[in-house]
Amino acid sequence: CIHANSFYIHKGKFFDLNCRYKIIDSVFTFSTNNLIKKYNPHYFIDLHESRGTECFLYVSRNNYKAFTLSKEIVETLISKGVPIRDKAIDRERLHLGIFSLESFSDYTYNPSMNPIEIIFETGIDTPLSRRLSWMSFFIDAFFLCIKRKNYD
Repeated sequence: CIHANSFYIHKGKFFDLNCRYKIIDSVFTFSTNNLIKKYNPHYFIDLHESRGTECFLYVSRNNYKAFTLSKEIVETLISKGVPIRDKAIDRERLHLGIFSLESFSDYTYNPSMNPIEIIFETGIDTPLSRRLSWMSFFIDAFFLCIKRKNYD
């Protein structure tokens, strides 16, 4: 399942569709949790943009398979010349180019619905054509890496 970053206004409030707030799940069909509950994907990749000129990945701190897969993806991206961020004050650094947030942990509902989730962030302070190229490299690297090894 591939998901892209989206924002909505609901009852005068601004929401990030990718977050896991209850209001998002109850109102929007395409929230992250609702997509996961509906399709029960084994892999869930999320495309984002953030400040900066580099790229990095978020993974759940508790999902070893997502972390292992992310390490291979980062190595592939580096070989393609994609700039990888390795410093961030507000994120927990797990490995070169791989981070997690305190709030980004494994799902609380049925573990059988817990996908291998990787969030790819591109630096918004670079031209759009370059960001799109990096996203394309990421998607190609993702499928190449899961084809090489079975992460099920």
